[in-house]
Parts: sequence; structure tokens; C-alpha cells
Amino acid sequence: REVSQMPSLGQHIVIARAKKRWKQQQLADAAHISQKYLSQIEHDHVDPRWAILVKLTLALEPYLHLDAAAFDTEQDLQEVQHADA
Repeated sequence: REVSQMPSLGQHIVIARAKKRWKQQQLADAAHISQKYLSQIEHDHVDPRWAILVKLTLALEPYLHLDAAAFDTEQDLQEVQHADA
């Protein structure tokens, strides 16, 4: 019996973007990142910093969520709090 794999972060972003019916450029603009960088994230070529992940999540609400348990360290929380500073 085969165990199904969980989607990667990039796949979650692609799925949420599709549900929102946005093109990559629309999401990139909403998250204040380049379309090229978003493409790299969606293809799992790079891991975004927490601040970028928060911006993507906010742009893709209600289709993408961050779980509070995902914040492992005080540094992660501080980075998110100062993302727009």
C-alpha cells in the first residue's frame, strides 16, 4: 500500500494561488517579491525567509494558512514582526 506524500511548500503555494485565480505576477506583486523569486519558491528551489512566507500567506488568505506551531524560535517571531519595518 502506497503512502501519499504531503505537498511541498511550493505546491501549497501553487494550489492556493490557483484557487485564488491569480497569476504568478499578481501574487509576486501582492507579496512585494519578484516573479522570478516566486517561481523559485513554487518549484522548491529556494526556501523563503519567514517574512516572505508571511507576506505570501497573507496574500493567499483564506487558501493558505500559517500554523502558530510553525514558529520554532523567538528569532522567527521577531523576523515576522519586523517584516514591514
